[in-house]
Amino acid sequence: MTCAALPRGGRVALAFPASPPASFTPANALAHVPPFNDVTDNNPCGKQHVITAGGVDVSAQTLCIPHLAAKLGTAAVYAVDSAIGATAGAPGSFTPASTTAPATPADLIAGRPVQVTASPGTAWTTGQYVTCRDGNRAYWNGTAWVAGTAP
Repeated sequence: MTCAALPRGGRVALAFPASPPASFTPANALAHVPPFNDVTDNNPCGKQHVITAGGVDVSAQTLCIPHLAAKLGTAAVYAVDSAIGATAGAPGSFTPASTTAPATPADLIAGRPVQVTASPGTAWTTGQYVTCRDGNRAYWNGTAWVAGTAP
């Protein structure tokens, strides 16, 4: 399904021509609105809408990434399809499956772009960890995320 929002600025095709009028000259250039195109990305409409943001279902909003950012802020865009959980193991895994892991242990610790819930919630046992996108490890000590492998 595609984005249901109006083009950026709320312009509609009936109010402005989609392409330069036949009488286009530099004198009337300011009256013309250029056609929308993906090169300049001045029309996010028609793009695939976002299904989840940080594990939260936002499909009912039927907004593409640029419109989701305009409505909910850029943090929502960073949270799109981010992992919201982590299961202990050697290695452990981020959940749900096929979501994006935090970039670094520092991001995981800081809750960027979203807070990740550890499973189990008790301290992970010796040798358990999850791997962030940068290849570094982190583990849950029972109260907080810590960089490295559980001692």
